[in-house]
Amino acid sequence: MIGALEEIRDYYETQNKALQKTHRSDKMLDEIIPLIGQIFGIVPIVLGFISFQAKTSRGIIFWQLTTTLCFALHYLMISAWAGVAINLLAAVMGVAYYFRDKAGKSGIFLPILFSVLGVILTLLTAEAWYAVFLLTGLLINTLSFALLPPKGVRYAMLVKGPVTALYNVFAFSIAGIVYETVIFISSVVGLIRYSRAGKIKKGN
Repeated sequence: MIGALEEIRDYYETQNKALQKTHRSDKMLDEIIPLIGQIFGIVPIVLGFISFQAKTSRGIIFWQLTTTLCFALHYLMISAWAGVAINLLAAVMGVAYYFRDKAGKSGIFLPILFSVLGVILTLLTAEAWYAVFLLTGLLINTLSFALLPPKGVRYAMLVKGPVTALYNVFAFSIAGIVYETVIFISSVVGLIRYSRAGKIKKGN
């Protein structure tokens, strides 16, 4: 009888040690994966800069699509679920716009469709209240290109950048903060150049 009890005790002690070891391994993974995600964030930043240098529409869509998918993976590793969903949607959106423009079509159907999908995905995946900043950035980006003239789009991007960066601050996405900051600065520079070019034309 005593031998049987000792065997039962030894069994439960072995199981308990195995559970503790598994718990430590899970805790280590929970700490390592976000760190890997932050380091991996360098990849979409570099790819994004490459997309700015692309000369053909096919090259632009390829590099932007790759950038967006890498950002989705980055957000996945840091558990920013709204970032994952919105970037996957943005990837689909980019491909849809590419084929729409290639077919010589336009309209507000796709912008409205993707705006509605963005709201739904944000409601389903938002990890916290600050996901609204990312949704706002998506809506500004989607609707401005469909409804505003080029100059209006440039002004809209001045709002989109900081709003999206706010999400990245709360989600602690270093890559997202850096990327959106560069986009914002680029938009400011582009707007200044656009304004100067307009003044020169008027002067002539």
